[in-house]
Amino acid sequence: MRRTPNHENAETIALNALSFLAESPDALESFMRQSGVDPTTIRLRAAERDFLAAVLDFLMAELHGGDVAWQL
Repeated sequence: MRRTPNHENAETIALNALSFLAESPDALESFMRQSGVDPTTIRLRAAERDFLAAVLDFLMAELHGGDVAWQL
């Protein structure tokens, strides 16, 4: 039986993506540079949907080899 996506599942995926960034210094540095956030902002905004969406957007852009042209 296939699970239907929901907000909770999406949030879990995004939090896992943020965890991946936290464990990957080069990727985290690139995310902070491109998004304009610092470690304090990451801690403060880690539970916000728009921030988590930005994390996913960043990782998808990185997977496709392109720089992203957005700011948080």
